[in-house]
Amino acid sequence: MLVVTFRVSGGKTHEANVPRHGTLGDLQRSLCTIFGKRFPAMQANLEVRGQVFDEFGHVPFAQCACSCESPPRDSHAMCPCGAKAEACVTFERATDPFWFDWADRREPKCTIEDEIAYEDAHRLGDTSLNLSAWLRERHAAKAPIIPFPM
Repeated sequence: MLVVTFRVSGGKTHEANVPRHGTLGDLQRSLCTIFGKRFPAMQANLEVRGQVFDEFGHVPFAQCACSCESPPRDSHAMCPCGAKAEACVTFERATDPFWFDWADRREPKCTIEDEIAYEDAHRLGDTSLNLSAWLRERHAAKAPIIPFPM
């Protein structure tokens, strides 16, 4: 983990512990919440050490220096040297539909296809279950049957 000071134009700052190998996508919801932006309508971009990170797969803090002889192997452990980084945050309208879809999900591990099938089944009267129970039943029905020798 790395202590990062996030700064937006206008001077507002926020300090947070961030995994060194976390992606920009991992930070989107938190950054929007911290700085009062609407997620998923807005997308946060970072500038770290003069380099701009604006793709969700980018790893903005991977190259941040650590003065430890042996930094922790676990990327979620705090570094004993107290390594710090700074990032300038800018916001723009989100253009990637993935985040709208992700934010709109009603259940974890529920695909858009699952939601459409549930709504169809519910509309046709094929189920009276709530979405969670229906998903468990659907996923169980799709699971392969493993024969056990007798």
